[in-house]
Amino acid sequence: MPRRRAADIMAAATTTLWRLAVLLTVVLAGVGSAAGEEDSFRSMKFQAQQVTPPGDFRPEVIGGKPVESGVYKEVVRITFQETAQGEPDTCTGVFLHGQGAVLTAGHCSCGILDSYRFVLKGTLDSATDAAKPAARYAIREPVRFPGYSCSPGAKNAGLDIAVFFVRNLDGLNIEPDKDKDGPLTRIASMHTVYTARARQLVVAGYGYTESGKLPTALMRAAVGIGSYFCSTGSFDGTSCVGFREFVLSTPGGDGPPRDTCGGDSGGPVYWYPPVQTDTDKNSFLPTEALVGITSRGLAFAHNLPGMPCGGGGVYTAVGRSDVLDWLLSLGVTVRTTEVPIATTTGGQAVQ
Repeated sequence: MPRRRAADIMAAATTTLWRLAVLLTVVLAGVGSAAGEEDSFRSMKFQAQQVTPPGDFRPEVIGGKPVESGVYKEVVRITFQETAQGEPDTCTGVFLHGQGAVLTAGHCSCGILDSYRFVLKGTLDSATDAAKPAARYAIREPVRFPGYSCSPGAKNAGLDIAVFFVRNLDGLNIEPDKDKDGPLTRIASMHTVYTARARQLVVAGYGYTESGKLPTALMRAAVGIGSYFCSTGSFDGTSCVGFREFVLSTPGGDGPPRDTCGGDSGGPVYWYPPVQTDTDKNSFLPTEALVGITSRGLAFAHNLPGMPCGGGGVYTAVGRSDVLDWLLSLGVTVRTTEVPIATTTGGQAVQ
């Protein structure tokens, strides 16, 4: 089962460079955009696609382009080496607000500890050509989800999660901005996504694009939901763990493929909640919520020519109770988003 780490693609072949056939980005959940830095996905046009009755749904490509400055500041570009003689590898992750923790895929945690570097998108947004972005470093061994093993051949489906605790050796303040609702990362379950009748989720990452190159900017795209829960234990011949994983796959014939690829592993999958009404009866668009992270590609998918991606992938759900309990046991706290969403005025006003 192809993992979505950059080095895995390089090893497969120069022409099989992974990455999202048209894009993606990584983890986070509760950060609102600053004034003048609005998220183009937080719009009524995008919302109209999320709540269309299933029989009338027609996916529309929204993405395949860099994420705007000031948006997804908490997404992290992770670089490391798996072996001392190996080539540098890339993964994506999400910085959990104010807690020094980076959430990523378990298979992204199996490299040499001292080789890891973590750079926030917010830092890259503000960096100049003359200034090297400040990197964070792991302060101890990563904590992998119970049962995950870095041993070759290990069965890690549904367990592909890890947390790094990091610090900035330069002493600079590069914490992501806190949103109006507070500093905690917002997470939602796939049950909530299903209840809201969402038909697409947004993926993001620093992995390979369809050009076969790693991008300099964080990329994202909206991808159709192939299976909310993997309840049958497989999807188009690829095994997945029921209610622990989900599948995103762009239906054939609906334009260019949208998918994650090598380097996008550990990157976030966001759900944009539907329009809500506050206690004053004002409508607003809530902040996006993290529902999963990129794990691996579909084994028998129809990928782009010469690339092991483009045909869809399997994603680890993070809104599960066992994941939330595990994060809490590590001292990492998050906020959950359910339906109906709590009425607040912390979202972006509807125009």
